[in-house]
Amino acid sequence: MTMFKKTDPNPQLDIFTAPSMQLGSRASKKYSDPNAWHNQFYILVTTKIDEEIFKPLFPEGKKSGRPNASIRILVAMSVLKEGFGCSDEDLFEKCEFDLLTRKALGMELLTDVTPSIDTYYLFRRRICEYQERTGIDLMQLCFEQLAGKHVHLLKKVKADSLQNPNDPDATYRAKNDQKVQGYVTNITETVEEGKPNIITSVQVETAVFADCHFLQEAVENSERVTDSTIEDLYADGAYQSPDNREFAKNHNAMQLKTGKMQGGCRWELIPHDEDGLTVREIATGNTYEAVKAVTKQGSRKRWRIPWNNKTGWRYFEDKDIKAYQLRKQIESLPLEEQHKRNNVEAAMFQYSFHTRNGKTRYRGLLKHRMHAYSRCMWMNLRRMVIFQISTFQRSIFALFGPIREAFGSFKAISRQIFTSGADCYVSLRMTTLVRLDSKYAPF
Repeated sequence: MTMFKKTDPNPQLDIFTAPSMQLGSRASKKYSDPNAWHNQFYILVTTKIDEEIFKPLFPEGKKSGRPNASIRILVAMSVLKEGFGCSDEDLFEKCEFDLLTRKALGMELLTDVTPSIDTYYLFRRRICEYQERTGIDLMQLCFEQLAGKHVHLLKKVKADSLQNPNDPDATYRAKNDQKVQGYVTNITETVEEGKPNIITSVQVETAVFADCHFLQEAVENSERVTDSTIEDLYADGAYQSPDNREFAKNHNAMQLKTGKMQGGCRWELIPHDEDGLTVREIATGNTYEAVKAVTKQGSRKRWRIPWNNKTGWRYFEDKDIKAYQLRKQIESLPLEEQHKRNNVEAAMFQYSFHTRNGKTRYRGLLKHRMHAYSRCMWMNLRRMVIFQISTFQRSIFALFGPIREAFGSFKAISRQIFTSGADCYVSLRMTTLVRLDSKYAPF
């Protein structure tokens, strides 16, 4: 007897219980619109969830038995919950009585039964227990599998084509004079001209985890999902560290492009010759010729200048010179490169949209990770839908090219023949054309 059974990918429809057969023509048209959000969610999320990932939760011969509800529906419900930003009670109400939500989950017939809330909670608890027992995060695997399918789907799509705090896990740290308690989420997304940014890596750790420690794992996760090598990486200045720069250098010469580094820049350090160093204090403009200092470690280079402190000297090392050169390199980035990094801030705004002053409804590291994966799956869906709608609109707008040309000729003739009263008519037509542009081509 097979304990784990996948959801039937082609369920039988019933003309008596299918809403599309019972609704009026106008409502039925909207309900069946392939570009509507509920149908896009079903196509891009629900049907793409690989239920095999969750098979270890239902081993054969165990009392746990087989799942009594569709796995992909349970996962998709978690995504919808974070997408709507609603409570569990509101989620189940939508799943019971909202036709569009039911269609998004694949429950197209009125007789299709919504999973019980006990089944929903049991499934989530099993995911947490499995991770605690094995260290394997099944929701992360599901997210990466889904994101990988979205990335590969976009590779086949041209941009101009027509496409239908009582929490024992929480920790504390201070960042930028702000006290942070709880968890930190790190999101990595693709940046490709003419394509939507798809989230490829989601990492959630306790607040003591520094930003720079996320980078290397995020690169590995993203390359595994996209099956591609990362050439340029845009990040906040907090992701700069000697280890990350060395990692980028050895990782196919990946370019690490960040915002301004943390801390101020007080000194301008200009090396010359083999061991010479010119030091200029930026605030005062005073210039010093640094003297090479003797160190106990032979390979360690060190310079010093006279300074008013206990030792009488101010010291500089190789790492200070490299940090200064890196600051100058970051400041010289073109504006378009800086704007790419700013898009990451937009992703974090979308991610925390339903939080209350940055606070979630969850407690515990594992539950926060499940929340993060579900929310980011919803964000990927929204980006895919918006991209498909925009390409459709651009294609429709292109169809109006001959009409615009003909109208332009008509406008020129009208200005030559009609009196001043007719000029108002021409102006009115120009206004209508602008509305046409804004409706079909919101660039």
